[in-house]
Amino acid sequence: MWLRLWLASSLLICALNVEAQIVGDLQDGQIFSIESQGNVPGSKWLIANNDAGEVRLVTTNTSDRTAWKLHPQGDRLYTLEAIAPFKGPHWLSVNDQKQIILDNSDFLPATRWLITPDGAGGFTLKNSTLNTGNIYLDSYTTTGGVGLAASTAEGFSGTHWKFYKPTTLTGAFQEGQVISLENVSSLTGNRFIDGSPANGNAFLSQTNAGAGAKWKLHAYGDNFYTLESMTADPGLRFLGVNSAGLIKLQDTDASETARWSIVVDSAGGYVVKNAGITGTVNCLSGIPETSALALAPLNTSTTSSTHWRISLGSVANALITHGDVISLRSLGNIEGLRYMSGATTNGAVTLAFTYDSVLSETFWRIHDNQDSSFSLEGLGTTPGPRWLRVANNAVNMGSTTDRGEATRWQFFRDVNGNAIIRNISIGGTNVWLDGYTTTGAVGLAPATTAAYSGTHWQVIKHRSLNAAVAGRWSSVDAVPQPPIHSHVLADGRVLAWSRFSQANDASTADGVPIGGATTFIYDPKNGSITTAPNAANDPFCSSHTLLPNGTLFVNGGHIDNYVGKRSTQIFTPATNTWSTNPAWDMARGRWYPSSTMLPNGEILTLTGADAGPGQNARTPEVWSPITQNWRSLTNLTDSCLNNGTGACQPLYPWLHLASNGRVFLSGPGEQTGYIDSAANGAYTPLAATTKGFRGEFEGSSILYAPDKVMNLGGLPITNHAEVIDLTAPTPTWRVVPGMLSPRHRFATVLLADGTVFAVGGVATNGGNDADSSFASEIWNPTTELWGEADHIRIPRLYHSTAVLLQDGRVLAGGGGIGGYYTKHSNIQIYWPPYLYKGNRPKIISAPSTAIYNTSFAISTADAERITRVNLIRNPSQTHGVNSGHHIVTPTFTVMRGRITLQIPGRNQMPPGVYMVFIVDNRGVPSISKTLTIQ
Repeated sequence: MWLRLWLASSLLICALNVEAQIVGDLQDGQIFSIESQGNVPGSKWLIANNDAGEVRLVTTNTSDRTAWKLHPQGDRLYTLEAIAPFKGPHWLSVNDQKQIILDNSDFLPATRWLITPDGAGGFTLKNSTLNTGNIYLDSYTTTGGVGLAASTAEGFSGTHWKFYKPTTLTGAFQEGQVISLENVSSLTGNRFIDGSPANGNAFLSQTNAGAGAKWKLHAYGDNFYTLESMTADPGLRFLGVNSAGLIKLQDTDASETARWSIVVDSAGGYVVKNAGITGTVNCLSGIPETSALALAPLNTSTTSSTHWRISLGSVANALITHGDVISLRSLGNIEGLRYMSGATTNGAVTLAFTYDSVLSETFWRIHDNQDSSFSLEGLGTTPGPRWLRVANNAVNMGSTTDRGEATRWQFFRDVNGNAIIRNISIGGTNVWLDGYTTTGAVGLAPATTAAYSGTHWQVIKHRSLNAAVAGRWSSVDAVPQPPIHSHVLADGRVLAWSRFSQANDASTADGVPIGGATTFIYDPKNGSITTAPNAANDPFCSSHTLLPNGTLFVNGGHIDNYVGKRSTQIFTPATNTWSTNPAWDMARGRWYPSSTMLPNGEILTLTGADAGPGQNARTPEVWSPITQNWRSLTNLTDSCLNNGTGACQPLYPWLHLASNGRVFLSGPGEQTGYIDSAANGAYTPLAATTKGFRGEFEGSSILYAPDKVMNLGGLPITNHAEVIDLTAPTPTWRVVPGMLSPRHRFATVLLADGTVFAVGGVATNGGNDADSSFASEIWNPTTELWGEADHIRIPRLYHSTAVLLQDGRVLAGGGGIGGYYTKHSNIQIYWPPYLYKGNRPKIISAPSTAIYNTSFAISTADAERITRVNLIRNPSQTHGVNSGHHIVTPTFTVMRGRITLQIPGRNQMPPGVYMVFIVDNRGVPSISKTLTIQ
């Protein structure tokens, strides 16, 4: 549901600033100030006051600490983020004592507010955690206090609020915002800072309509920013100061002289000061009549040339948001064909009469590229090219993804609230999407001020992805290297690494120093990143699993392509150190092996290339934690195991521990069966898959419930999925409805509620970003159906990872590294739908360790509504394989705020570190507690 804010009868005029009450939809990322409508004079404006998390009221909203950033969570639920530049919590929340505070996390139910029009031009804010009693955000305007109160019908009580959006930005600027800077000098003439990358000049122009007069902000902390010209021309584009003190554009933002502080002046304008210049001549100044830019002493007059007005770029976020399904209706004033259609079989884009089907060729999915542009994905049912693009100045469909320059579009509002749409890869005049309705053609044309010309479009929104159904991806955050190997440690942090760079291997030429890599640890609780020492042996292409003591066991690795390491290494999180020993070496080198924990604490490792293509290590080995060395399963040396169709002992095979104590080999080959690790080993064929060979490290396999496995995806490209129940009298593979999108080289994640999440991958038989699948999806084991999930922003293909975090979210990152692949040194975090369904059950206490075949008690105030307990082994994932993955779903009893369950035997629950989730009757899981079982 979209929340409408209606214009009040007057504007609020504040000291030193003018605010305009918001009209239209509340949009993700909008910045507001919030005014109490209580009729007692006194403090009015909601403020985030200090690092400790205090929230109160003040008499004026001119402080940046009264600015709040709004994030929709679906169905009128929002989180409010304080954007004041202090350290500490930022999210408006309610604690257990029903006090209004700031919290560190926006995914908690207590940080979500239901915003509802009150019928008198204002709004009430109801906390989603609370059900009865004092539930509405209330203000005590005489004292400045903020608390909770019962709802009241009085339109101007303290439980009613108004939202105001500044006519110019207030508060901290956000990374990636696009702004224009207008000189406020009393002189007439050129006013807007413009950048001309061809010659490095920056000057003043009469208008901010051109791309060069818009600047993208990059935050450097401590209120320093760099300004990147948004012109489409390559080359010099960062506003800086050269050695002669002249304002010139640079090719990098790393220089100190390219950094600027942006400080509010006494009249709501801004002063822009260079960070690299000492002395008094350091303020950016403009002389409008001459177009000149220079540095000058600060003039205290707020109409001087050292003062600037800042306004947001006019990207029409109010028209569209990420995930929306829309139709575009041409407003050309000739009757006839109107709706833009993508005929995907031949790449043509034309106009059609109507959008009469949910899967009509006139339906488009919006993708936010997070660079002030959007891409439009055609949702027509015919396979083929699907992305709206420009090629040779003609509008057509392409198989390139929304990462391609030609597929990026900017939406602007016209005077009537409709859209004019510009392609950002085209220079010159003909850049605007145009519909010629008499002929059915779609092309490019100059923009026109006529509201009903063919360059103006009505945006018809059919549906958006509801976060309570589809979840939501976060913004994209940079990390030191693509996380090719990711592991959730016992304390919840994520250890990750890429690969070593080699002088003789061109595929590693990715900016990593020769002989080195970057091992780093990401903390999802606060977003911090710390580096850790690199392993002694290159752990790229290795196998790994967490040991019961919380250390990470890593075997195999990279010498060269298809040449594997014999080494075994152990990472200790408590000291951030690696250990290795030549006595721990395996008998054979292993490159792309798989390993899994056995019931007795031993580790089985299987396959992996030893000394070249096709020279796989055919003899499985078993690591003993007692002797700390390996033994070989020599009975299996001559076996192809998982063959049927496909490679003999394929790389990165799929291993799952069954409750009979044996390891189930589920793929990727056609034949599946049991591996018995006792003595010299044995293999028992079980059942052939319906699909056959899915390709080495191309598809995925997941243990989604005890003794229940699903295989899915792979090459040749397919959405095929099948399941097997190992407890059946005669286990056989059974086809279930396939994924919504075909994909290979993707990841599957078992979510905290027991559903299966599929993310990333390639949607064609290709292998590059151009063929990415951005649509995520969720499989329900009860209905055996797939549902659409929020679309990821970055291609996650080969060498990407995705892991379940201890709070129930998913971290996905990486992709690339190697020759022709695009390197993605970044991550995104996914909030599954269950985080948008209200307050979560809470584990008050639970033991941190347990013994097999004993009872285990969980204390929770939510015991009566708990319907499921999931014990999920901490993930250790690479190449679509979660090594050592396991889930246990024990039965339990409930009594007096306590859940008591039975820890099963070793065959059902191999030793290791587990996340304990309790799940309520709405399918909402708790934040997990860590359980170690040995």
